[in-house]
Amino acid sequence: MVLYPYSHNDLKMRSHNEFIAAAQEAEEKSTKKRVKSVSGIKGVSCLTEIMSFPQQIVLDYMHLVCLGHVQTLIKHWTSLIDKSKISNIDDILFNIRIPHNLHVVYKDSISIADNWKAKHSRLFVLNIGLPIG
Repeated sequence: MVLYPYSHNDLKMRSHNEFIAAAQEAEEKSTKKRVKSVSGIKGVSCLTEIMSFPQQIVLDYMHLVCLGHVQTLIKHWTSLIDKSKISNIDDILFNIRIPHNLHVVYKDSISIADNWKAKHSRLFVLNIGLPIG
């Protein structure tokens, strides 16, 4: 079963002007120590001078799949299973030996997979998730 939590919504594509406004607001709210995000935007980019955001930005695998859909699925799956099983999965992840050329170390619980980097999500889904589960 695949879960799509937003089956009916009235979302519309953000315009370039809305993107710029959110970027400027994010910069105003940010400080040197803490960067604030407004609608997923952390500030103004110099590329906005030559490109129309978000229409001319390429949608990529890392952001859409590894940092988006995979984390949503893992979050849903962990809500369905017992806490002791999550603890077992965490123990396996923390102690797993991965080939040295992958440079992936799991330090965060699967229950907070939305904090994982893309490489953690990719490795989990493509290589180690099925044997662990």
